[in-house]
Amino acid sequence: RPIDAQAAEPTPSFFTAGDYQGCISGGRSLVTVPSDDWSPLLWTASLTDEVPLAQAPFVYPDGAPDKKAVFGTSGRTMFDVLGQAESNGTQIPVTDQLRVSVIGDLLYWNAGCVLLTHSANNYGALRQELVNLLGQPTAYDDVDVWQAHLS
Repeated sequence: RPIDAQAAEPTPSFFTAGDYQGCISGGRSLVTVPSDDWSPLLWTASLTDEVPLAQAPFVYPDGAPDKKAVFGTSGRTMFDVLGQAESNGTQIPVTDQLRVSVIGDLLYWNAGCVLLTHSANNYGALRQELVNLLGQPTAYDDVDVWQAHLS
């Protein structure tokens, strides 16, 4: 079957103005939300710098005997929590244990920033969950950005 072509979203000024560079200095990665959105891959492909994206979506086997393929990201706590907010707008109460687990994910990815696209499904619920976990973001034209202060 033919695949219908769709126009890509414009690249946010966060990338075109070079603001992303502060997120990836020192070998840090950029964590994009939602995790199964291909847009950040397109936005960063046009840049001269390599932009390491943590948990970029990919196709991988689910490990079951029927060998089904899964499109998405491999299960880290942060994306399990955010996946619920995205799919049905449900907020998960943030506990100290959850916050420690999410910080562990950010350390695992060597994250410099977490970026939420304004076009995400259930953007409001995702944003509020991230505010509960990480505090207030810096708002740009099409994205919200949280610095991952892990040092």
